[in-house]
Amino acid sequence: AKWVKLYTYKYDNTEYVNVEEGTKITVGPAIERTGYVFKGWSDGENTYQPGEEYTITKDTVFTAEWNPEYTYQFEGSEAKTVENGTKITIDDAPEAEGCTFAGWSDGTNTYQPGDEYEITSDVEFTAVWNVTVTYVSEHTEHEEVTIEKGSTLDLPNPTVEGYDFDGWFNEGDEKVDSSYTVDANITLTAKWTKLWTVTYRSDGVEIYSEIVRDGESIVLKAPSIEKTGYTFDRWLDGEVYKAVNSSIEITADITLTA
Repeated sequence: AKWVKLYTYKYDNTEYVNVEEGTKITVGPAIERTGYVFKGWSDGENTYQPGEEYTITKDTVFTAEWNPEYTYQFEGSEAKTVENGTKITIDDAPEAEGCTFAGWSDGTNTYQPGDEYEITSDVEFTAVWNVTVTYVSEHTEHEEVTIEKGSTLDLPNPTVEGYDFDGWFNEGDEKVDSSYTVDANITLTAKWTKLWTVTYRSDGVEIYSEIVRDGESIVLKAPSIEKTGYTFDRWLDGEVYKAVNSSIEITADITLTA
């Protein structure tokens, strides 16, 4: 009697087939699966491509090997589908007015044009832009600042003796604050108002003083002190008398004498 050893083989999408030991078969065709790339048939030890010759020496189940597909897209471009692990080259810099390109962000890190990037998930690259904030001030100095487009401002708050700081103003003469969003290069100009001192004196002694912004008016009041045997009449501004409750515009340091 002569005995022949029989084995079975199958693919994970077919029925079992009985063959004699040593039978040579041709590895089956590729199959499809949405979102994946077929990489071959595995017998549990090695992976074989469709059309290869395979010798049956044991019961064998061929399992399809898959590699997922992912999409990547650069802002402003069409999405592309590639196999997991594909290495791509980061796109060239786009152009935009009023800002400087800083790289492509995948949501975690920023990459420069020409960098190599390995695709391991769906990814959308967003352009990162920087803008320059230039500060101009007559009385103080400030360094130029570079921030990411769409950021808000961390505005300096300068102080100068003899002046009142009125704030920072953009090219449109609009006052901006820390909530202002910067979408392009911008120049901010500081505005200042001169402060003047109004000094009140009586008999050569200073009674009190006040600080007044340039161009503002004050209403003259009677002094809070009294002088025995006298009734307060008016203030003397240089050679000009000013009555109580009269208004004067302040454009310089002045001394008012009772």
